[in-house]
Amino acid sequence: MDHQTQSSADLDGVVDAETIESLKSLCDPGDLSLFHDLIDTYLADSPTRLEAVEAALATNDAGAMERAAHGLRSSSANMGALGLASLCKQLETLGRGGQIDGAAELVARARSEFDRIRTVFLRLRG
Repeated sequence: MDHQTQSSADLDGVVDAETIESLKSLCDPGDLSLFHDLIDTYLADSPTRLEAVEAALATNDAGAMERAAHGLRSSSANMGALGLASLCKQLETLGRGGQIDGAAELVARARSEFDRIRTVFLRLRG
């Protein structure tokens, strides 16, 4: 199985293979430590960002929800977690419009999606 096919299979449709390959290309040949550092940082930072979205929802603070969702959207998109980035964009849009209705379902889906992403990234991390 070639490298690209292996990567696509490892990603389970959860993370964009092209983005992962692009991130890996930033590394020196044979040394994926930078890629591993990016994964570690994303996995360490994202739960806090997701908790901030949940806290904003719990307090009906649409503005805080927008800001927290924006941060998680950006980092997720940069890491190829496009499904989570899309959910965060929807949360951001609701927050920008001062809306909280419908956000609880999106937050639950975001939490579930992050769990899937974590599984894939930990497998990639080795």
